Amino acid sequence: MFHSEGDLQHAFGRAIWKLDPRIKVRMEVRHQGSDDAREVLDMLCFTHAGSTAVEFKFHPTAGQGKDLRGEEFNLRGQGPDELLREGFAQDIFRLERFCQERPAGNGLALLVSNAPALWIESARADQRDHHKGWTLQGNYELRWDDYAPPVEGLGQFRYLAVEVEPNRLPAG
Repeated sequence: MFHSEGDLQHAFGRAIWKLDPRIKVRMEVRHQGSDDAREVLDMLCFTHAGSTAVEFKFHPTAGQGKDLRGEEFNLRGQGPDELLREGFAQDIFRLERFCQERPAGNGLALLVSNAPALWIESARADQRDHHKGWTLQGNYELRWDDYAPPVEGLGQFRYLAVEVEPNRLPAG
């Protein structure tokens, strides 16, 4: 369980380091291929062999609860699901650009939520998404999996992980 998106990012970075301490993990890295100085990647993991850019979304519904270890959580709702969907698609778009610029790189967009409307709607969603003048280049399977056992007072948290790989994107 996480208290915030920053908490999720921290836990993910720690898990990477425990998996292999040779992997460097950097947070909030400016995307060098962007004209927008404010555009950053949530996380960049890299070794001499390549790199993985990671974008995170944590979208809880408002509520209070306890996890299995007894830790208490008081979560704020994160706004309309439509804005989250658009933000997640934007993350994938940004990762596609990252992969096209770095052939030895790949990307991961990760969304964690306890809002059932998200996984019910994504099962029906068109996988090729169009938003504000940009189009995703790849086709992605949207498959939600349980993250952990249900949390008392907050319900089931699930995750959606979308991998972006340069060899699965159209050339160009």
